Amino acid sequence: MRTLILALLLTASAFAFADNEIYIEQVGEGVEIIIEQTGNGNLIGQNTSTGANATDMKLQIGNSNAYWLFNGSNNLLFGDINSDGSNIDYNVQGSNNRINQLIGTVTGNTSSNQSADAIDMNVDVQGDYNQTTFRLGNKSETYNTPHNLGDGAFFNNSAGFKTYSNHTFTGSNITGYGTYGGNATSNYGSNAAYWDAWNITEGSADGANIDLLVDGSGASNTIGAFINSSNAVWDWDITGSNNWILTTQEDGSDNKISVDLTGDKNYVFVGQRTGTSISGAEAILDASFVTDGSEITIIQQDTGE
Repeated sequence: MRTLILALLLTASAFAFADNEIYIEQVGEGVEIIIEQTGNGNLIGQNTSTGANATDMKLQIGNSNAYWLFNGSNNLLFGDINSDGSNIDYNVQGSNNRINQLIGTVTGNTSSNQSADAIDMNVDVQGDYNQTTFRLGNKSETYNTPHNLGDGAFFNNSAGFKTYSNHTFTGSNITGYGTYGGNATSNYGSNAAYWDAWNITEGSADGANIDLLVDGSGASNTIGAFINSSNAVWDWDITGSNNWILTTQEDGSDNKISVDLTGDKNYVFVGQRTGTSISGAEAILDASFVTDGSEITIIQQDTGE
């Protein structure tokens, strides 16, 4: 077993575009990675999530610890992680930060082991207008999207979220239930249309444990988490208003989502799809919503249905 300890601290003025950049590639087990970027305009990886530039952040690690801290605004973290049995922590303090991680594959990896099994992941967001996207257990780069979360459409149609592409998300036009730049109910298709259009390439993320905390006055954050897993536990606690949250669990049994949402005018979509056996597979949602003027959509489906 190889052991590596890497700790980096980059600090820049809060009043200038810092342009600190980290490009990292690591292969091995027993790794301890700690990266803290303080200030504005810092970058880990590249400001794209597909193609050749995605190789600027590639981690193939096992039984390791990775800690990312953004303390500032307009920072970017884009890249790929393939790992079993690791702890991965994200701490975002500030506004207009973007994180996009494909966990379960690495660009250019020819190994058949496309995995994010037994990962313990913690995400703590404190601030406004942050955009975080996590895909666990999908070995296709095609779905490591979106590229432009702030353009009014949460996911582009190529990712399969066609029935939701007409939503726009700005706090000023949320006037009540189901109104996001138009009549939201007209944008929903059937359950089958939603899932069949997605058609993702399966990977593995069994036994994943993911915790998300959006704390304090957090508002207008965009959060996407998509988990292809069995026995995954996904807990999230959101305090704030005008947040956009889209999450799915699929291709597995005994998946559980625990939700605690406090705040007004939030958009929430939760989709859970289990295996083919109705008696042998469970999707559990344990939710608490304390909110006014929010839109909340929940879809649960057994693939045998």
